[in-house]
Amino acid sequence: MARKRKPETLDREKNMAIALMGLRNGRWKSVGKAARDMNVPQESLRRQWKGGMSRVEAREKQQKLTKPEEKVLANWITRLTATGHPARHEFIREMAEEIRNKRAEENQPHLSIPLGKSWVQQFIGRHPHLKTVISRSIEASRIKALTKKVVESFFDALEACLQEYQIEWQNVYNMDETGKLLDTLN
Repeated sequence: MARKRKPETLDREKNMAIALMGLRNGRWKSVGKAARDMNVPQESLRRQWKGGMSRVEAREKQQKLTKPEEKVLANWITRLTATGHPARHEFIREMAEEIRNKRAEENQPHLSIPLGKSWVQQFIGRHPHLKTVISRSIEASRIKALTKKVVESFFDALEACLQEYQIEWQNVYNMDETGKLLDTLN
């Protein structure tokens, strides 16, 4: 299982980014003052201010996918789950391998090492907006009962209800049978 990043680590990274931005735009005149005000290590801030890498950036070379590749994969997972399709760990692994294979065509030998057993969990740990959820299958009778005509009649009735009670779309929310908020309808 991937080790979760501690909240204080995330806060320190956020404060480091704020301090660097403040140094760039002139909010602070010295690295020491910025480090004290933002409660970050002065030497780390000085190193990054002089163009050094953060810990996350330094470890990027050890990762199987580059940052842009991980971003594409995370966006794909988000879109996939938003449309109601589960992104199983095996499927995520397959997609990551596919991305790596595309890059391997460019003759990068370090890509021949396969993804580790815990790679998917570590990937999810690096992307806090992604969460693992145990999925449940839908009963076959419910799937067969869902037709275009049924869906259209539901939305016609919903539209009539919204007009009757003068409810704006921005105030409509979608819930599933477990009570979990899925997304807004607009």
